[in-house]
Amino acid sequence: MQPITKQTILVKVETIVGTDAVPTPASDAMEVYNFTMNPSSDTVTKTPNRQFFGADEVSYTNKRQDISFDIYMTGSGTVDGIPPHDPIYKACKLVGTENTGVSYQYDPDSEATTTATIYFYQNGVLFKALGASGTINNNTAIGDFLKATVTMVGVYVTPADAAPAGTPDYSSFQTPIVCTKDNSVCSVHGTNAEGRSFSFTLGNVNEFRESTETKAIAYLDRKPSANITAWFEDMADFNPYALWESEARGISYWELNGGVGNTIRITMPQTQLANPGIQDDQSITGLSFDLTPHPTSSGSDDEVQYIFS
Repeated sequence: MQPITKQTILVKVETIVGTDAVPTPASDAMEVYNFTMNPSSDTVTKTPNRQFFGADEVSYTNKRQDISFDIYMTGSGTVDGIPPHDPIYKACKLVGTENTGVSYQYDPDSEATTTATIYFYQNGVLFKALGASGTINNNTAIGDFLKATVTMVGVYVTPADAAPAGTPDYSSFQTPIVCTKDNSVCSVHGTNAEGRSFSFTLGNVNEFRESTETKAIAYLDRKPSANITAWFEDMADFNPYALWESEARGISYWELNGGVGNTIRITMPQTQLANPGIQDDQSITGLSFDLTPHPTSSGSDDEVQYIFS
């Protein structure tokens, strides 16, 4: 019988894709929630001709680790510092840039090759994933934290008995802030809407691939999308139907102002609004509409920016 669950999660960017980066608790501990890491595979079936019934023989191929967890998005504590979940953002094919004295910003990159090693210690057993790549689904609402659900896939490694080599250090993680009327802004095409909730899907496609020489996670595509729910307003104040009809593109964002070093803005410079519809929101008339983020110009990886300041 195992004792009460004790878990430690470490994430470190790999210098060589697919090669164990050997993360340590002192430098690479991640504050995450609802973490799962489970092996999966494809099945090859052998079906011989025979004169009796029974299960087919099978072999398991493309063994991999499927990983999922939540994070509360927080800043570094300084206006242009690197956020503590940086290795996760990089493994989700986001590239960070320091805007000195202003912010630290992540943009998507279609050519990104960055991967991560993930260690998951549970009750004296170490589970590993190498070459891990992922995607981010953001979601928040007034009265809740700015969260992200991260799903990743990595190359499977046989579990082994092991304990963390030291005490995990979580001191770089700021206290998450709840979104309220006083600290949040929902802007759509230059108008502040009565935003109630916001979701954004980065839409990375990552799949396991194997050859005679390599096992790796291939970064194949990115299809971002977003959705906002808001309270219904007079059309003179905010008219999503006109934006839908015109197919206009404009900047949209959700910002959580937690003070210097803990302010986060998810900005989409060119969004196209779709599917505006009325819905009930706790007995108040609400709106729901989708946003498709587009790059500002052909070939540019700038349809979304995660800005920490």
